[in-house]
Parts: sequence; structure tokens; C-alpha cells
Amino acid sequence: RRRRSIAKAIIDSAPDGEADLLALADKGDIRTLVREFVKMNTVLVIIGMTMALVSEHTQSWRHRSLYGALSLVCCTVAVFLTYGIAGHLRHQNAGWNFAQAFRGGKEFVLLQIAGWCVFGVAVLTQGVVIASSIYVGTQVIPGGMYVGAFAAITSQYIIIHSIRHFKPSHTTPHVLASGKPVEGIPTKVQSPWSYRQLPHLSVSEKLVMYGILALFCNMQFLSFACYMILFCLPYMCPPSAAELVDKLSLNLIPMLPGDKENFYHTVVVWGLLLGAIASWTFFYAILVVQGVRGWRLSVMLATFAVADFGGLMNYSRESPHYMMLVLICTLNFVYISTTFTKNPESNACREWTELREWPVFGDMFERFFGFRLELTEECAKIADKLGDENAEDPRHRQVMLLFHPHSIFPLSHVALPCTGLWRAAFPNLKTNSLVASIIHLVPVMRDVLQWFGCCDVSRHSVLELISMGRNVQIVCGGQTEMFESRSWDDDIAVVRRRRLGVFKIAIQQGLGIMPIFSFGETLTFDNIYMPTLQAAFKKYLGFPFPFLMLGKYYLPVPRRVPISIAIDAPVYPIKQNDAPTLEEIVELQTRYFDALQRLFDQFQEQCGHSARRIKWLDG
Repeated sequence: RRRRSIAKAIIDSAPDGEADLLALADKGDIRTLVREFVKMNTVLVIIGMTMALVSEHTQSWRHRSLYGALSLVCCTVAVFLTYGIAGHLRHQNAGWNFAQAFRGGKEFVLLQIAGWCVFGVAVLTQGVVIASSIYVGTQVIPGGMYVGAFAAITSQYIIIHSIRHFKPSHTTPHVLASGKPVEGIPTKVQSPWSYRQLPHLSVSEKLVMYGILALFCNMQFLSFACYMILFCLPYMCPPSAAELVDKLSLNLIPMLPGDKENFYHTVVVWGLLLGAIASWTFFYAILVVQGVRGWRLSVMLATFAVADFGGLMNYSRESPHYMMLVLICTLNFVYISTTFTKNPESNACREWTELREWPVFGDMFERFFGFRLELTEECAKIADKLGDENAEDPRHRQVMLLFHPHSIFPLSHVALPCTGLWRAAFPNLKTNSLVASIIHLVPVMRDVLQWFGCCDVSRHSVLELISMGRNVQIVCGGQTEMFESRSWDDDIAVVRRRRLGVFKIAIQQGLGIMPIFSFGETLTFDNIYMPTLQAAFKKYLGFPFPFLMLGKYYLPVPRRVPISIAIDAPVYPIKQNDAPTLEEIVELQTRYFDALQRLFDQFQEQCGHSARRIKWLDG
């Protein structure tokens, strides 16, 4: 029972999990749990070794590369889990972190260097064997899988022993003594953020929620992954299942012989398909930027799609993938004709009310992040009147909402209006969350977000939604705040002296602007920390590359941290003016950000942010 409690504290990954570990377990319990976990990973390495030996003695290049890839995955997962999780369990109160260059004592550092060098040999040799099997059809390094398997088990053994020699350091994890973070590694979320307990979730509930959130946060890759599976399936399928797959797919997925020529042809056709989809998407983006709407947009999109996909099908007429391409192109044409031609990114015509109000989705976010609304006294007085078309005060009938901060991935911006918590606090305030324009070009991701009522964050969309009587919710920080978002930084970046267009629209339409601040939003994700390179890309290309969302266990899955969202009453313009001067716009902007600062100061302590402050970005 005690070991179960320890494991539960780790799985919960709550910021106070370390305190739970100390309270629940003594040193012997921790070491027993570590031994059991290491044994499990060692078994996984042995499975990887077995797959490597099978790969070495397989004649077919297709099976050799498949078994080799499985061996490489098993060994890699086992070694990283042994080092990361077993090390955390063993030294959870001694400053252990996944990346800790030259920390932990001389013996630990030397063993780590040896272990990771041997592991590098394992990955390199197995990778060369797999690549040569795929691209050349023969094994370039005879006995390479033997070498890789032996190196993998050796590296596992060395890393296990290195964990035993770890010595705690007095330096804050991932932060140098000078206070400057180590480039390339985001700092771990510290325990002081645990200002309240998150709702209890069973292990099965956590697995389901993490799976759904992983899909939700990575929807941009789903269409790409589907096409990759369809084209790679002929080469991954064992011969015994080829006939079954051929029948189930109605001969759309050809079972091709695994030779170099067929594989190269498949890669070329797959690349051409992705290129055709990308070129059409780029063409659509140009039309939208140029302001093409209505029937002209429909005709031009249909014409380009016929030429684009028709050219691809004509080029691939003799290809064994021809029938599958015909099906994919036809489905894409239907998808384009039915979802792109009515400007759903501007008028929310694809909004699915039943999905937005489906209690399962909202309840999942409420329980996972422990959503809590904090309303000021002024806001609480008028909360039930906001958004009501029959409100006595006409200023309450329609408002704009500004959400802060942007963070790496503002989950609450999309999820909060769909929760029962929001509907209980604001029964008449139905909002449309605005997201980046590029999201409305990505299949699957655009569909899901448009079903939830999300629209394009552009002036045209804002004005059209306001004319329809909608309440728009905007994250005005954009890439600037995203670039500056770090969970370990006490400064929360908020853009202030920009985005004048939002306040100009508010004055023109006579609408109040509600300040919203999400405490804990910046803790869910980090971006890989390479400020010099990212600043250069942002300056010349407009995007902070490299961009890699790092959440729980450095995966693109959000950390489970408590999120409290503070909301203030709307800040109204002095008077409605169709042609406001710059002074009027700046005056409203100044009053708004003063209200946002007061909102932060009022709730920061009870929301666990007493040590943090807003860093205004005025440049």
C-alpha cells in the first residue's frame, strides 16, 4: 500500500508531489520502488536485444529494418526511463533533473559520460543498419545489430550505477549560480506553485485525459500522420496479413514488394501529395489576405483544386498508388468545397453548439487543471447581465474580452468558455475565442477548433462577429508573449504598448473590454530555451524557431497544474467614436492595463503567484 501511494504521488505530478513522497515513504520504500522500476526497464532492454538478434539473422530488408527499428525504440525508451524516472525517484529531494551538465559529483559525471557515449554507439550502429537496409537493401555493417545490442545493455548497466553515485548540488536545477538559465533546457516547475490541491483523478482517468490532451495539443500532425500510415502500410505489413489488408482496403492499398525502387517511388508520390495540399493551402491564404470572398472565392478555390489534384493524378496514372490517390484527392476536394468556401474563420458558421456545451469536455478540463474563477466585486455584480440582449444597461449587451498571458499554448483560452464553471458564472455571455490565422489552414486542427466556435484573429473577423452580436475573446499577446513565456521565470510577459487596433475597434463599436488573467497558464508548457537562435529567426522570419512544446516529462503534453482565472468588470471607452484619435486610443489602452495590473495584484497571492510579477513589454 505504501509503494502504491508513492507511485500515485509521482503519477499525479502535482507540484507538491515531492512533499507527498517524503510524507508517504521512507528511504527503504523509495529504493525498493526504484529497483522494481529498473528491473522493468532492464527487461525492456533485453526485449530490444532479442529484436536486434532477430534483425541480424533476417534476410528480408523490410523485416530487418522493422525489427531493427523496434529494437532501437525499446532500448532508447528503457535507457531514458531508467535515467529520468528512476533517478527522480531515487534523488527526488536532492535536486535531480533530467539534464544536469557536470553536476552530481565526479563519479556520477564520469559514469554518465561513459554511459551516454556507449548508448550513442548503440544508436549509431543500429541506425546505420536500419538506414542501409531501407535505402541500399543490404547491411553495410555486418554484425552491426550485435554491436548495438551489446552497447545498449552496457549503457543501461552503466547508467544504473551512475544513479547510485549521484551527489546533491546546491545549485538550483537548470539554473546557474548567476541566475541565468542553462540554454536548451527549461527549468523545472518549483513546488511553491502548489497553493491548492487539484481534484483527485484515478490512474485510468489520468491516462484518458492525458491521451485526449496530447491529441488536442498536437492536432496539426494528425493529417500528416494519416497520410504517412497509408503510404507506409504496404511496407510495414507482414506477408501473412497482406492479403487481409488488400481485401479490407478494397485494393486501394497496394501490397508492394519491398525493394528499393518501390520504396523510392512511394516516397516521391507521398511528397507530391503533401506538396499539392500545401500549394492549395498557400493559394487559399493568399486569397484570404487579398480579401476575396463569396462566390469568387468558391470558384477560384475549386478551379485551383481541380488543376492541383488533377495534375497529381495525371502524373501518377501508372503508379500502384493511383487508386488511393484518386480517393484522397476526391475527399480533399469535397472537404475543400464544403468547409473552406463559407468563410467559417470569420463568421463561425461551423460552430457546433452541442459540442461546446457537451459536459464531458468541459468537465475534463475543469478536473484536470482544477479551473477556478476569481471575479472582482464589480464583475460579480453584473456577471449575469453581461451578454444579455435584454439587459437594462446597453453597455452590458455585448463586450470584448482580452485574455492574458498568451503562454506557449493558451489552452484555457479555448477551453474555459466551454466549461460549466463559465456558464454558471456568466449565464448569458457566450464568447467566440479567436486564434492565429495559420491554424485555420491546418486540416483536423481547424475543424475541431471551428466546431468549438474559434475564429480568425483578424480585423475582418472581429468586425464581422461584432456585427453578428457575438462577444469576441482575444489573446492579444501573440508570438511576442509566447517567445517570452517560461514556467521557471518570475516575470510574466504581457505586451502593453502595442495592439492598438483592439482598442480602436472598442471605441468605434462602443464596447467595453473585460480583462482576464490566467494564473498558472505559463506553467503548462515550455519552449526549448535557445534565445539567441530564436531571436534571430523571429527577427528575420517572424517566428521563434526552434519551437518545441515541452510539458510533462518533456513531452508535448501539458503539465497538470492548478489554473485560476481572474476576471474584472469591463473597461469602457469614454464615448463611442467612429474615427478615434491616437490620444483616445492610448487613453483607453492605459486605463485597461491599469485595471489588468490591479486585477493581478488583487488575486496573485491567493492564486499562488505572490513571488511573481508582470513584465510589461513596451518595445
